[in-house]
Amino acid sequence: MSSETTPKAKRAPRVTENADYVAMMQRQIRALEARAADDPAMLAQVIMLSQRLNEVANVVIAKSASTYKINPFKAPSMMEIARMLGMTKQSASDRRKIGDRILADRMAEAAGLGTFADAKRERAARERAAEHAAATMPEYLTRRHAQV
Repeated sequence: MSSETTPKAKRAPRVTENADYVAMMQRQIRALEARAADDPAMLAQVIMLSQRLNEVANVVIAKSASTYKINPFKAPSMMEIARMLGMTKQSASDRRKIGDRILADRMAEAAGLGTFADAKRERAARERAAEHAAATMPEYLTRRHAQV
């Protein structure tokens, strides 16, 4: 017997298709809805998350426009994005401007937060939402905790 061990074959990385990823997010959103229905104090956090999700399209459009300027083979044009979303090119451009502002704000904030800027910003937003609920719903929270 040999004392040498044979290296394990490397597995190919698991690929999650976009449709599967979106389906997972939909399941998580349904679960969040059920959880918030059981604990309405989560509403402020749900609204915070909803606002963050609303930013996604604008940021994607802005990043895509930047990528298109560098290499048109790597991203769709504004006209193609507009067509896909069923809007005018001007509307898509308006969304790009909003996305550019969001990205600029994030970069400015990241300068003060360091390496984990997104995680710190998101944690702070969750904490603010939870604190807001605690400050505006003390009677409910007292009843809820007394019942447990």
